[in-house]
Amino acid sequence: MVEHKSKLYEPILAFFSDGLIYLSQMKTALLLFLLTACRFAGAQELNIPYDSTFSSTTIAKYVVDNFRSEEARFRAIHTWTATHIQYSRDSMYLINFNPDPAMKVTAALKRRKGVCENFAAVFTDIAQKSGLTAYVVNGYTRQGGRVDRTGHSWCAVSLSGQWYFCDPTWDKDNFPATRYFLVTPAEFIQTHIPFDPLWQLSNEPVSHKDFINGSYSSRQPGIPYNFKDSLAAYLQLNELQQLRSGIARIEKAGVLNDMTRNDLAFLKMNSEMIREEEDSDNYNDIVNNLNKATVQLNAFITYRNAQFSPAKTDSEMRAQLNTAKKLLGVAQQKIDSLAKSEAKVQHDTDVLREQLERVNNKLSSQETFLDKFLSATPEERLALLYK
Repeated sequence: MVEHKSKLYEPILAFFSDGLIYLSQMKTALLLFLLTACRFAGAQELNIPYDSTFSSTTIAKYVVDNFRSEEARFRAIHTWTATHIQYSRDSMYLINFNPDPAMKVTAALKRRKGVCENFAAVFTDIAQKSGLTAYVVNGYTRQGGRVDRTGHSWCAVSLSGQWYFCDPTWDKDNFPATRYFLVTPAEFIQTHIPFDPLWQLSNEPVSHKDFINGSYSSRQPGIPYNFKDSLAAYLQLNELQQLRSGIARIEKAGVLNDMTRNDLAFLKMNSEMIREEEDSDNYNDIVNNLNKATVQLNAFITYRNAQFSPAKTDSEMRAQLNTAKKLLGVAQQKIDSLAKSEAKVQHDTDVLREQLERVNNKLSSQETFLDKFLSATPEERLALLYK
């Protein structure tokens, strides 16, 4: 009876069994879809007015207004950059000749085209204007067991006290999935290595030789290294100091290919440009200080020729010369600094030194007179004024 019943309902049970399997598969697919939709909501929710997408400032405002958590903001920026900038090699020379990051952002947003430098610059600029911590990182990559022939740019981000990497360029063809969003340094080093080892963001940085050979397991224990402390110290430096420290680290790590060699030459060129600019600023400051000191000194001499009329207190008269003296002191320090400059284009400081000496001599003469005048009696002061 049971066996017969079983045979009688076998087709029906098979139908329900297949149906249950089908429903289970549908549930799994639906669940995966929902998870994907939630994870990559940024792609659907970035309904930024078209006219507002040509400025990183307005894009950042939209991100801040519509996404609450830092991770959601990072994801939205990553999504927008990867899906709205078209990779175009013609942009490599057309819009990236200027080293200014702002120009790379402006050009890419205007043309909707760019290369990895532009993707990284756009992502980083929007992120920073959204109140997030992000930096552009330059290096080279390894795919399919071989090192790529051209350099590459990506982004380093800080989220909840941890560092990650994002590469919107490599994700441009992956949406709605993303493979290169918030990747840990340990995983990212398998395919990306920065020219500057500091930006591996690892306490055990991989050598360029090991990266090129693909032998990541051959790391040797060395001097204890805390990249977070080193990075924090680096970020406190000014632009020229950062360039110099980066150059030193890259040279120490070894220059094993043309990509690293070219990046090093670029950093040295930027360093030289900043040095020359600083020297020019120093030269102009020296001239301005000398001129201001001369004006102060001439004003005192004019006041002295007017028999110190209208009357001023002794401290007011001395302050007039002290102001000139301070200005000349600053000029002297800047001249000494200018003379030690390592810039290839040197400023001639001899003329400045001669002018400084002349003004100092005049100041010294007036200080001697004022000291004598202020220590004299009223009758003696009157006699000094008419000598």
